Amino acid sequence: MTKSEDCLEFSIKIEFLKFNLNVAERIPLDGVTALVGESGAGKSTLLRVIAGIERTAQGTVRFRGRTWMDSDAGVFVPAHRRAVGIVFQEGRLFSHFSVKGNLDYGFRRNRGRDGPNWDEVCSALDLDPLMNRRVNTLSGGEQQRVALGRALLSAPELLLLDEPLASLDSDSKDEIIPYLRRVISAFRLPAIYISHSREELRTLVDNILTVSNGKIVQRNDGAAEVGQRQLLNGIMGKPMGVGLAMCKIGGSEVMARLENPVAEGTKVALAFLDTDLAVAEEGWPAQLNAGEISAVIDRVEIGGCGHYANLVLETEGGPIRIKVHLRQGGGSELVKGLRVAAVFIRPPHVMG
Repeated sequence: MTKSEDCLEFSIKIEFLKFNLNVAERIPLDGVTALVGESGAGKSTLLRVIAGIERTAQGTVRFRGRTWMDSDAGVFVPAHRRAVGIVFQEGRLFSHFSVKGNLDYGFRRNRGRDGPNWDEVCSALDLDPLMNRRVNTLSGGEQQRVALGRALLSAPELLLLDEPLASLDSDSKDEIIPYLRRVISAFRLPAIYISHSREELRTLVDNILTVSNGKIVQRNDGAAEVGQRQLLNGIMGKPMGVGLAMCKIGGSEVMARLENPVAEGTKVALAFLDTDLAVAEEGWPAQLNAGEISAVIDRVEIGGCGHYANLVLETEGGPIRIKVHLRQGGGSELVKGLRVAAVFIRPPHVMG
């Protein structure tokens, strides 16, 4: 069981005229947790309670063992003392400030806490060229990059992302998704992410909570709804047209998707889901997949009364975990040390 020092724990009730929120959960602080569900289900209300913006809730909120709210004990830590960074779908930048002024505002709120420094944030989000611009001259994607930078410079211990891409057009979404992946990976901040987009979820989140009618109705560890996100190390190869390129993983090549050009020879991380993979004998027909890499079975666990096997594969790009379904009585051929092919049914994503 996860220790309270490593968790966000809450038990919250709010009664509105036409809507009640009644949720209790313990969220591990080691990745990105998505809140999904229909509009009006209570996701944003829950986020506002965690942030300390919504004060009408009853119950408790505890972060790493520290009490942020306990209505019975009369405890309420205000939002500015919760070390939470928030990015809304509209950005909510200060229009009378330049980009630098907005970032300065976040930096002044860090209260001496350790966190990403100015240069790290501006480099990760490519903000230096925008520094002297007024926010009303920025594109939607640029505004959200600034909003994310402002949140990071406040040195948050928890990042709350309330549909940060919902108001953007498709081009702006394509622009900012790689930045989101980059900062989540680089700064290793726990985050709670509200989104309706499976494309956003597939490479960003580790856990999913489904909210319906003010209640958490489903919990999926490892983002089971969209598959388990994993990473392999590779080297960028030759471009193969718009949004596609070959990537080298050891002595193998696979086709990968990318949002922005990456120089050939650059070390990259390739993100994929376990549902993007299959395990086969080496020599699977190349025209049916995005490429295959040589792998050796390192661990086998038969589960589900023999219906599936959980495998750990060792590859030149790192370990892969995958569940394979077995025919009746099958699985005996899957043994430690067996050489197989890890086949990409769908291309992985280049994270840079």
